[in-house]
Amino acid sequence: MLDLECELTYPLHDERWLKKALIGGFLNIIPVICFFPWGYAYRVFRQTLRGDYVLPLPPWNRWKEDFIKGFMILVLAVCWGIIPYVVWQVHPFAGMLVAAAAAILFPMSLAFYAAEERFADAFRVKQIWHLIRGCRDIYVRVWLVSGVLLVVSMFIWRLPVVGYPVGAFLFFYILLIYARLFGLAGRGVLPASTPDASPKAEESATSPTS
Repeated sequence: MLDLECELTYPLHDERWLKKALIGGFLNIIPVICFFPWGYAYRVFRQTLRGDYVLPLPPWNRWKEDFIKGFMILVLAVCWGIIPYVVWQVHPFAGMLVAAAAAILFPMSLAFYAAEERFADAFRVKQIWHLIRGCRDIYVRVWLVSGVLLVVSMFIWRLPVVGYPVGAFLFFYILLIYARLFGLAGRGVLPASTPDASPKAEESATSPTS
């Protein structure tokens, strides 16, 4: 059973969580450089999908890989947003419906992509929907919680003066929660062949949430 209260605070169990989160928050402030924290969160996502523990949090030591993976996440997000955008131009209400459907499917599309990291897998809508149905109870809960957290972080980000730096830090923390929760939602329905996403030193880490 998913313990949301425990999962929402899991990064805090890392003794060096503040240092790692400050690095991620700082990188989030700078355009383009924000690919690094996205790729870092993707590492947590893949570790969770594999059933590995995610504490302590991964070290900031895979800069090139994190940047590339973060950029790929952006590419996938843009691709998923193209159809809703086009439909919106033709019919705004229909565009909203398509955008809502894309927002529901997108997290599991990342999980399906992460299993073998084949670009086409992120757009196999039928299979992705089948996976969501296979874990719909936990997926709905995770999707709603993650949505609320992202809205809150974006609201804080828009506050004057302190909003931008605080929002950047909070957004990175929420990225970690987002990665962890959707990783938990997806790992029970994905193939067991998800390749290693972290070095052995990360695999041996322990987690109080296991």
